[in-house]
Amino acid sequence: MKLKTLFITAAVTLAMSTSVFAKDVTVSLNGRAVSFPNQQPVIVEGRTLIPLRGLFDNMGYSISWNGNTKTVTLSKGSDTITINIGESCYYLNGSKKAIDVPAQIINSSTMLPLRAIADATGAQVLWDGNTKTVSISYGGSQSAEGGWVTLNSQAEADYLDSYNKIMGDYSSSLGELASAQNSLKNADLDNKNELKAIAAGYEDVRIASENAKTKLAALDCPAKFANMHSAAAAYIDSIGNMCKIIPDFVNGKIDETELEAKFNSAYADAALKEAAYVKAFNETAD
Repeated sequence: MKLKTLFITAAVTLAMSTSVFAKDVTVSLNGRAVSFPNQQPVIVEGRTLIPLRGLFDNMGYSISWNGNTKTVTLSKGSDTITINIGESCYYLNGSKKAIDVPAQIINSSTMLPLRAIADATGAQVLWDGNTKTVSISYGGSQSAEGGWVTLNSQAEADYLDSYNKIMGDYSSSLGELASAQNSLKNADLDNKNELKAIAAGYEDVRIASENAKTKLAALDCPAKFANMHSAAAAYIDSIGNMCKIIPDFVNGKIDETELEAKFNSAYADAALKEAAYVKAFNETAD
């Protein structure tokens, strides 16, 4: 079995900005940067959406639009891809294929999630969450230097599919953590109402961390991804531990004299775990 697609999602927040504005996402096709004149790539619900025009035309597809049915048709050789705006599926040569995020129109541009692009075209796709870079290899052999990972079994592909979903969902929670961190910098420790609001944000991220950790633990991880998997779990756990500190203070479980030391210690541990996770992630993609 030859499995062409590798799509690894990394979720990092402490050392990097967690904003996901369109200008942060770059796309390359066979090593060359892709420009999008109307609408840049965006991240929606943890999924990267790419404009069809600018990508598929560079891949040799013809693109047609039916405004009455809101349907996009992509054609190349004997292949036809049909996409209905707003539906959680597309059709490849008449066969229905599910997608996590529906195709949608943003600023008059039709946007499709990366996973659908990879599945529909057979392209190799690598998402680097560290740099918010999409690298697409299409129409050639697999690169030995471009960071691709060969998938040797359906079990490895199934694991990555589940891992991506978990980490993609978890990434959306890290924006709330960044907001809580910024609020904490300017917080008045004597203002209990302000602290309660900040603590609620941390508690939401703590719960999301527990959920993500539980889901990761339930996966059957192939040996190829063991280091990345364990590093991701440790990183998520460290975020959860850090997010307990402010709620514990608000609830009287620790006093003000303990607050700074405990929070700084938890933050430092999370930063170390994040670095280890990024390292394991990058090594997996090498």
